[in-house]
Amino acid sequence: MERRPSKPSSIWITQFIVMMGILLSLIFIPVQLFGLVSHCLMPGVQNCFTVGKILDLAGSCILLGWLLLTIWGLQKRKLYGKWLAIAFLLFAVLVAITRSSYFQLIYRALTSGISLPAPPYDCWKGSVGEVEQRYCGYSSYVDLGLRGALDILFPASVLGFLASRVAFGHAAKRFFEARIESTK
Repeated sequence: MERRPSKPSSIWITQFIVMMGILLSLIFIPVQLFGLVSHCLMPGVQNCFTVGKILDLAGSCILLGWLLLTIWGLQKRKLYGKWLAIAFLLFAVLVAITRSSYFQLIYRALTSGISLPAPPYDCWKGSVGEVEQRYCGYSSYVDLGLRGALDILFPASVLGFLASRVAFGHAAKRFFEARIESTK
């Protein structure tokens, strides 16, 4: 009897990241529902079900479904689980890059033609949606480059490397091929 190859570490790490996404979604969706219902119960509210709130809730539910399908496919060694996991990891790379405050600062400077604030640049406030956030700045342009590289490139490169290992790694390939051979 042939032994099926064990689950490679890239699949374990991917499953852990996907499970964290599922847990966050399971927390975030009830919070969204509570916020929507409590807003509708306030006196004098005319239009409580706005298109934006409904789309946010629908997007969160779609993301949860995507993550559940991904974890199921990875656990059952299905190829769709592999490709959904790769798509999720690449989506996480995109989010990690675009949510970086340093990326937003540099992107605004490049696209609007406004120069970067001269160092030392202490802190600034920015709003993401309705939430005010405080970002701390940089003491020199070299510091901006290093902080930007750490803030942007490190998480993106780790997730990108993981996605490449799931997509093209020999151990992951054997892991999913064992499922295909066992079904023949």
